[in-house]
Amino acid sequence: MPAPPATPVASLGRRLGARALDTLLGSILFAIPFFILSSDRLLARVALGVVAVAAYEAGFVVAAGATPGKLIAGIRVAELGHATVEPATAAKRGFLLALCMLVVVSAPLLLLGAIANLGRAGGGAVIAGAMVTAAAVGVIGSVVASPLRRGFPDRVAGTFVVDRRAPAVVMPEELPGYVESRHLGEMTRWGPVATFDQRRRARASRLDGAPLLVLAMLAVAFAGSVEGTSGPLLAVLAALWVVLFVADETWRISRYGGTAGHRRYGLAVVDIRTGEPPGPGRSFLRAVLVALPLYVLPAAVLGCAGLAAERPLMLVPAAVAALLLVGWVLWTRSDRAGRSLHDLAAGTVVVAPPSLRRTGS
Repeated sequence: MPAPPATPVASLGRRLGARALDTLLGSILFAIPFFILSSDRLLARVALGVVAVAAYEAGFVVAAGATPGKLIAGIRVAELGHATVEPATAAKRGFLLALCMLVVVSAPLLLLGAIANLGRAGGGAVIAGAMVTAAAVGVIGSVVASPLRRGFPDRVAGTFVVDRRAPAVVMPEELPGYVESRHLGEMTRWGPVATFDQRRRARASRLDGAPLLVLAMLAVAFAGSVEGTSGPLLAVLAALWVVLFVADETWRISRYGGTAGHRRYGLAVVDIRTGEPPGPGRSFLRAVLVALPLYVLPAAVLGCAGLAAERPLMLVPAAVAALLLVGWVLWTRSDRAGRSLHDLAAGTVVVAPPSLRRTGS
């Protein structure tokens, strides 16, 4: 039976990875009322969307102790002083989370949309967008600034996001003693952490030994170069490329602990706790989050910017995707342990163990 973690606190990276997947699923549920109700019933659409997201969050927490994103990331929701999360507590937390997600997702859209239509919307719309953005910053800050990563919904509901292997019951009086582990010693037991330059070179060699990915990339490039290729067809081909990349990355990381690029530069992707290649679930989460900054966000920026000439509002999602991409890069360069968001979320680390060290690379 595996030993319990040194600290039950779920790391920020794993929570971000889980939240990204849950936000994607929640967005689909949130959008359903917009297809069912007429366009003149905006408030009803939004209200039903919030209820759907809240039910998703609360339902999974009561039934499984965690949402799908958290299950993949290896974390769960605990109610302080209880072995399981009570339905009333889960409902309160789910409703607050749904509201917070609505604020965070809509803030940049409202602000940029108001700025783009300043002449018609007036300064009031910009002020409203700025206020919602400030609220979104407060929501995110409540998680980032907390040493226990307990955001506003968790504090109000009396819950705590913990490692899946944490003790079944976490008492309120134990909270002051819990500090998130950030010791580099634990992360370097399996070898020195790979530098940013080493990881960059390995990523640049990602297509080595992956002929299917090369052929898929050539197919997308060829379709894009052919005059008259429709936008939807190109988008489908690009989506298929991302799916293939995620599948290939998941398989290579979970089975071999690295891609051909990693092996070429003497690197290995390991579970930070065991030193072994991560399991398929964590490898999949890591692969999805690797694909976002490498392919999805750049494609979103280029695609939306290309449509902006005919649809000026497409500049809004283009700007949002660009900001997310910049933030991702800044995080990767500034993390003191050399771990990107995908490694933090999956509980992995890229190391350069002496046994894999290559000469003359």
